[in-house]
Amino acid sequence: MGLLGCVVPGIPGAPLILLGALIHKLGIPNQLSWWTICFLCFLTLLSSGLNILVTGYTAQKAGASRLATAAAIFGTVIALWMSFLWIFLLPLLLAFLVEYGIKRKKAGHAAAISAKVGAGIFLSAVLQLLVAFVMVLSIVINWIWS
Repeated sequence: MGLLGCVVPGIPGAPLILLGALIHKLGIPNQLSWWTICFLCFLTLLSSGLNILVTGYTAQKAGASRLATAAAIFGTVIALWMSFLWIFLLPLLLAFLVEYGIKRKKAGHAAAISAKVGAGIFLSAVLQLLVAFVMVLSIVINWIWS
């Protein structure tokens, strides 16, 4: 369900994988090690952090102003609680609105910056999916070795 949550809108992937592992650990204590649970906690935090950092970094490299970069990061954080579609759209919209509305850049230039921010958000989603695969793989490896 957690891996599915990495691609299906509205389902938080990495936190679901962690929650499933915690429930499994509490239900069958000898199956998963606490080291695996700690590793999964780290990967969950890494997944969330990657989303925010990659969005901010790509916005900055795209030539977005500091305010637009902050708006894109803010949009990403807010969108984490919304559906999957908003994770891509909200940072783009906020970056565009800041560049066009506040910084008074031309619409084409603001849209180009927003598109580059969108590419960063896509990269972030791919990285989150890879982290989720590592999480599931670590659970499987732990299950095989126990």
